[in-house]
Amino acid sequence: MALDGRLLVESLATTHATDHRILRAPVDVRSGDRLIFLIRYRNRGAMPLPGYDFVAPVPHGVRILPDRFGTVRVSADGGRSWTRPDSPLRLDAHRRLRPAGDVAPTHVRLRLDRRIAPGEAGTVSYRGLLL
Repeated sequence: MALDGRLLVESLATTHATDHRILRAPVDVRSGDRLIFLIRYRNRGAMPLPGYDFVAPVPHGVRILPDRFGTVRVSADGGRSWTRPDSPLRLDAHRRLRPAGDVAPTHVRLRLDRRIAPGEAGTVSYRGLLL
């Protein structure tokens, strides 16, 4: 699997009573900015893949936001256990259950639960909030 990542900053602007979503390069980011992490993929193998887990470290100071499909998971123990970003509890690095607000995530995971054909390319994404 070949992977390529990209980061965008999302903001909303209102013109003529209509909201518009604006995506820009992360040149000047500030606390409160909404981030979009894009991962482009391509199956470079000769065989189809039955699915794929995209796993990435979470940058310090970023809170991962839940997605509407419930496919995004976060880990606070280096990827040993996974929960939804909006879960009220998480396992910390010592495997103790704690309130999610007290435990910073270390990794994020998106699972693509479908067959990926040879040569197939696509994009997955998840959102974060810069604290």
